[in-house]
Amino acid sequence: MKFLVLTFLAFSSLAYSFTLETRWNYKFEKETVFTCNSEETLCQDICQKDKCVQKETICRDCIGSSVYLTNFFTQIGKSIVKSDEAMIEDLRDLVLDESYVTIDAKSIYNHVTAFNDLEIRTKLQSLCLPLVDEKPIVVLKTNKASKLIQKALFVVCKTGETSTIFNLDNNGGVEVNL
Repeated sequence: MKFLVLTFLAFSSLAYSFTLETRWNYKFEKETVFTCNSEETLCQDICQKDKCVQKETICRDCIGSSVYLTNFFTQIGKSIVKSDEAMIEDLRDLVLDESYVTIDAKSIYNHVTAFNDLEIRTKLQSLCLPLVDEKPIVVLKTNKASKLIQKALFVVCKTGETSTIFNLDNNGGVEVNL
């Protein structure tokens, strides 16, 4: 019995009762939409409601052929890999600091593959395995002052009405000692 409980705990994940979507509004502003059920405090922390629409800052090096974004889109699943599960508080703090951008398969920032290309969808979905998510969203940290991308931090994987947040390792799981 102890083995069964330990096995369950080892393979369970922190599923949070929220969903994350991105969209562009009629003013051509990118928005991040958080929808929470009544048990989840994320939306209350962000906007004091059960659904939050946050205007996402456009990063300075996202439009055009940015070297970082070219690397990002070619290295998903290679040097940019999922690591351990992230805490919801880390995502909340990044959103409240307004120092992030989101990327999904339909990102206009992707100049490497076609819009919503099967290759990029497959790469993004691989970050969520063993969970199955048709539309994972990667959250990248930006410098609040310069608006430049710093690194990919999280992937948010949706399963039904819950989401699991994973940290991203930008070194392919290789430990770098400087």
